[in-house]
Amino acid sequence: MGKNNPEISVLMPVYDVPDEFLRPAIESVLGQTFHDFELLIVDDGSESEQCRKTLDEYAKKDSRVRIIRNTGNIGLTKSLNVGISQASGKYIARLDGNDIAHPERLEKQIGHMRKNPDCSLLGSWSDIIDGNGNLIGKQKSPIGYSAIKKGIVAQNPFVHSSWFFRKDIVRQIGGYDEGMLKAQDYDLALRLTAGHEVAILPEFLCSYRFLEDGLSFKKNKGQEKYALAARKNALKKYGYPKSDYLKLLVPEIMHWLVPSFAKKFLIKNIIWKI
Repeated sequence: MGKNNPEISVLMPVYDVPDEFLRPAIESVLGQTFHDFELLIVDDGSESEQCRKTLDEYAKKDSRVRIIRNTGNIGLTKSLNVGISQASGKYIARLDGNDIAHPERLEKQIGHMRKNPDCSLLGSWSDIIDGNGNLIGKQKSPIGYSAIKKGIVAQNPFVHSSWFFRKDIVRQIGGYDEGMLKAQDYDLALRLTAGHEVAILPEFLCSYRFLEDGLSFKKNKGQEKYALAARKNALKKYGYPKSDYLKLLVPEIMHWLVPSFAKKFLIKNIIWKI
């Protein structure tokens, strides 16, 4: 049975997610070794009847699944803030409707947060899978606060579907910036890192789905403008050293000089490091 006040809220915004991705994502949460959670799914005005039916099916089958339906399509950033405002848990874990949480993810992340009360945001390393669930790459990032803070202006080390954060701290700093239509996670990570402890567990606790011919690659191309805005904002407002201005050049050079096919090769064949 579900609980009125679970310790963790798993926040999953969805919009017309195909069934072949949505079901594994939901099942990966329901199959966690840690059980004191709610799965809070924010349906952002899905037009797909199958998507809506699948959500209703799981809500009826498992009392830990709670569906919030937006009256229209308000976008990812606002949907995330809706979820935070409605979340019952002390902690919020993020997972996209395309991605997979590994079975011990919640257990390991809450264990770290309990032992480290000053940590506001915790990520993990991530497997990268294709549309068929095949492993095509891995993302490894710095794990300690000093290393993360040193490199975060140049590159976002956090996979959004690995996020595990303290709800009260994120609320205190205003949640996701609704002016950021994309790269909203990067903007929030920059703000959190500027004033609070953050960390990344050196374990592969989630799988990020990279859809080469679909939404993931187009989204990555489209959000670079917002990522640059997040970097500039962080440097102006949040106390990052002036020397970090040079790091603004790194993603710009990547964007303009590295062709699309090469970016795909990099994603598939290297372990990301800062």
